[in-house]
Amino acid sequence: MSTQAPALGGASTSTAPRPAKQPRASAWDPYAILPPSTKRKLDPRDALSTQGYLKELSIPSEVADERIAGKLLQLDLPEGKMSDRRKAELAVRESEKEKKRAKKAREGDCGLAGRRKRAAMGKAAVRAVRYEAVLPVYHLWLGYMAELLALPVIVPPAVISPPASSSTDSSATPREPLSTPAVPIVTSTLLPTYPPRASRDTQINVVNLQTKLIKAEFVGCLLSVKRAKNPSLVGIKGIVLQETQGTFKVVTPKSQIKVLPKQGSVFTLVLPLAPQASETHPRELSFDLYGDAFAYGPADRVGKKWKAGTTLLEDRFASFLSPSRFVRRLLLLPTVELLRRLHCSIAERLGRYSRRFPHRTLSSRKTTLRNATAALLALLEFTQTAAMAPPASSATETLSHTLHTLSLRSEPAGKPAETKEQKDLRLRWWSETVKEGDAYPYERFLPFFDTELRLPPLQPFKHVDPGHKALADPSPRSFLADAEVDDLTPDFGSEVSGVQLHQLDERGRQQLALFVAQRGVVAFRDQDFADQDPTWMIEDWCKFFGRPHIHPCSGAPKGYPEFHLVYRDAKAVFNYETDTRLTSSVWHSDVTYEEQPPGLTLLFLFDSPAAGGDTGYADQRGAYNHLSPNFRAYLETLQAVHSGVEQAEYSRKGNRGGIVKREPVENVHPIVRVHPVTGEKALFVNRQFTRRIVGLKQEESDAILNLLYLHIERGADFQVRLRHRPRTVIAWDNRITAHTAIVDFAKGGARRHGARITAQAERPYI
Repeated sequence: MSTQAPALGGASTSTAPRPAKQPRASAWDPYAILPPSTKRKLDPRDALSTQGYLKELSIPSEVADERIAGKLLQLDLPEGKMSDRRKAELAVRESEKEKKRAKKAREGDCGLAGRRKRAAMGKAAVRAVRYEAVLPVYHLWLGYMAELLALPVIVPPAVISPPASSSTDSSATPREPLSTPAVPIVTSTLLPTYPPRASRDTQINVVNLQTKLIKAEFVGCLLSVKRAKNPSLVGIKGIVLQETQGTFKVVTPKSQIKVLPKQGSVFTLVLPLAPQASETHPRELSFDLYGDAFAYGPADRVGKKWKAGTTLLEDRFASFLSPSRFVRRLLLLPTVELLRRLHCSIAERLGRYSRRFPHRTLSSRKTTLRNATAALLALLEFTQTAAMAPPASSATETLSHTLHTLSLRSEPAGKPAETKEQKDLRLRWWSETVKEGDAYPYERFLPFFDTELRLPPLQPFKHVDPGHKALADPSPRSFLADAEVDDLTPDFGSEVSGVQLHQLDERGRQQLALFVAQRGVVAFRDQDFADQDPTWMIEDWCKFFGRPHIHPCSGAPKGYPEFHLVYRDAKAVFNYETDTRLTSSVWHSDVTYEEQPPGLTLLFLFDSPAAGGDTGYADQRGAYNHLSPNFRAYLETLQAVHSGVEQAEYSRKGNRGGIVKREPVENVHPIVRVHPVTGEKALFVNRQFTRRIVGLKQEESDAILNLLYLHIERGADFQVRLRHRPRTVIAWDNRITAHTAIVDFAKGGARRHGARITAQAERPYI
């Protein structure tokens, strides 16, 4: 007998074959297709029918005993019957399907299909809203204004319903509808209405009306766009359908739906007033809504406290250049009492301006005041002929005298000689000559920190320095022909008097760019530059030298982010100052972390202490030339990283107003750069923004940079200190100059307030 060895040490086993399993004999095939006659639904509640059906299938008894007997059969419920559990399951499935359909619908609103869908919905809405259908809402709003403001507003008769008769007097006859005298109505869309009630005051107090109107509901109001950032919106007129915090949705007379943004827009609404007994034409009361100060929802305006002022009204007078314009707007203006207040304010400004600058000719600001005075004078004269309350004759005489004086001085025959007292007054800061009650004349240049302003990253651009054309000029300093030039050192720094920067033409500006590039820094004395229009400073002056730079972490005048302001007084500091070092001086070139740092830069102070508050300047060309030739050659092979991250983090901690308008950047620049016009080489590192030298270890980089920092800061051979005398503008080339503010006036608490504008130049190269 054969045996098999044990596997893996196991016991031996026999190899005798096992008998094969015999298939179960059965004549019934469970996979056979049932005949159609046997296919029918069974009722589980009818046991006899189920047993009979099983017999018809001819199932063998042994199969039935093994697979069917004693077991539950899962049969379909009768049609129309469903268990509670099944209903719950189907409800859950249907809910999930509904969620998927809703999600798909939301996703369908995105992309091109969504835009087409929204466009179709918008067209349907435009077709659905008709101006004629909304016009009754405007008539209702006029009635609402008549009751709210207690004014004789012209309202269609359908809106004014007669009061119901008393229930206690059933015999009372219905009241006659109110009628209006036959008065021609200028506006054709408005209908005659009732005369003013006897209790209503015919003397309009605009200040009280503004307080009520500012909290009113404007749905149904007829608004028109007077000014807007988008010129295409100016002139749009329509009835307000919806008001949100930032927009008005209106329907125009052409039945078009327009969404008007409040920001940067000025809206006008007009209330038609019924004429008085002595008048033959209806009056109109107009209000200007300044969207920037009106960015609140209807519910928010009710609980907000508003202050009434005359600033906006004074600005409005400046646009009245002739009596013919304001005659049509006679009743848009406030009462005579408020007119007198405006006259006093304008006369006070004119007097203060003339006292401070008696030697100057008419400037742009003076022209605005002159226009305002002319409009106010004509208005006061017209009110006398319109049978209104006559103003004081002294006010008219004062305005006539002021206007005549300004007219004579607007075209002076020659500049009058300046006396010693006038010169002494002119060469003093405003804080030294201020009198009690005088307003700060440069308040519009105080720092404003726009926490919502976010600027995109700066993009590269091609820059061509205007000084190149001055190189080919046969007389490159002809703009200084009548000026006095005092060089502070042989190679660096100058003081100029006798030339006005704002009067330079294109050739003069080109020569200025070359002169500043050669001298490094120039102080222009007795300038009228600070009194020019800020828009002109940016759009006309700064853009001539390059792209105006917006400082990412600085306060600026409201509406002019291109200005970088320096400000310090006894209560506030908005400069980069630290108490962790022995000195507050920080030598630097402005924003060298930009890919294209600034070139020509202007700084002018509005107010400063009588002593102190100067600015120190260092010549980076001289600092480079004082190094040994071998060290200069080595530095020309190096590049350094300039970073604005630390400056942004300093602001984010709450300093300098705590704003970051543009995300900080880092850029790599050569340590030695070449001026594109003069071809001179200069160091281009500073302690404030330069971080490390590319390719060197940290200790090596720190050693070289600290050496250069100390060399620039201690090099009296190539430094100058400029005093900011009143009406001084300092121009320097930021590519070859370092500077620092000297805060030696902090203990006195005096104010140092100034502005800087700068234009970006080319990317540094060697």
